[in-house]
Amino acid sequence: MVAIEAEDGAWGLVEVYDHEGRRFGEEDVRLAQALAAEAGQTLRHLERPS
Repeated sequence: MVAIEAEDGAWGLVEVYDHEGRRFGEEDVRLAQALAAEAGQTLRHLERPS
C-alpha cells in the first residue's frame, strides 16, 4: 500500500496485489510511489481555489 498525499495529509491509499501471490520488487514499489505522488499533485491542484 502507498499513501496518496494531498493538501492536508493522506487522502487515500493505492493498494496493489496479485491473485497468484506474486511478490513485488523494488521497481514495483518505486512505480507505485511515483503514481501515488502524481495523483497527490493532481488532488492538490484541484483542492486549491482559483
